[in-house]
Amino acid sequence: MPTGLRFADTDTRAELRDAFAALAEVVPSRGDVDLATETLWAALHGLAQLEASGRIRLGARHDRVRLVVEAFLRL
Repeated sequence: MPTGLRFADTDTRAELRDAFAALAEVVPSRGDVDLATETLWAALHGLAQLEASGRIRLGARHDRVRLVVEAFLRL
């Protein structure tokens, strides 16, 4: 669903920039840290949105998040 939140722009709200920076500090990357962080953020956001809308099983949250994070740790 569309929102008025802006990302990766000069007018991105400070709270969003701070959250992105905190995630970027712990995301392993072999090159473009911003790209890796955006991708992890998008994956986790997608999971959250799908779960919130009831489109995926609630009981598998932990396993799904673990799979995504472990994939990034193998970078």
